[in-house]
Amino acid sequence: MSLSAQQISHGSLNTGRTVPSSGNHKSSVVQNNVRLLVVDKSTTTVPADEKIVLSSVYPNPSSDKVVIDVATAGEGKIQFKFFTSTGELVSESSWTQVEKGGHAITLDISKLSADVYLISAYFQDTHGNIKASGSSKLTKF
Repeated sequence: MSLSAQQISHGSLNTGRTVPSSGNHKSSVVQNNVRLLVVDKSTTTVPADEKIVLSSVYPNPSSDKVVIDVATAGEGKIQFKFFTSTGELVSESSWTQVEKGGHAITLDISKLSADVYLISAYFQDTHGNIKASGSSKLTKF
């Protein structure tokens, strides 16, 4: 299932236009099944050869929302893909712009079916190079 994005700011749906962020929130995006809230944690560093690190998913298990801690080695875009335990791709987000550093990303998973998922984060740098993180397991009930 491909997810299309609409820009929102701090949880308020805002179709058709981008809303500037304020405070330490960098951006928010709603897709059909997943809501992403990107929060800056600029003190986190990532080795340049890694490009992206997915460090934790919590609470886990969850039924409606989870937070993913991810860090990037530079400015670029991130995308999340959800795979079943058998490796089937069941959902993917659109690309979301982020700056260098750490980010706590809130995902609304309420519309995903109950299952065990592997979440992978992908980072696309400003040159178009894509690097995948390791996967993290998420139990949706």
